[in-house]
Amino acid sequence: MNLRDLNYELELAENTVKPFERKVLESGLCDFAVPMSFFRENGKQKIRYECSGYVALSEANLSDTADVLEIIEKTLMALKKSGEYL
Repeated sequence: MNLRDLNYELELAENTVKPFERKVLESGLCDFAVPMSFFRENGKQKIRYECSGYVALSEANLSDTADVLEIIEKTLMALKKSGEYL
């Protein structure tokens, strides 16, 4: 999957995401999250993720142990930080 070629979208039932959550996620305050935008289409709420600049792990050249550890570290930091917004 080439993330840069996709406008990755998620479709949810109407009012699944609370207005406050939407505001926080769209604002970019959650710097650990992939940038996203919300819109409505045919009675469904959709989220479109801005994936340019991101690479799928399956496409990453991870031959160096330091690179793998850096990804693990950043993932754990993002998980820890996301708890502040829950």
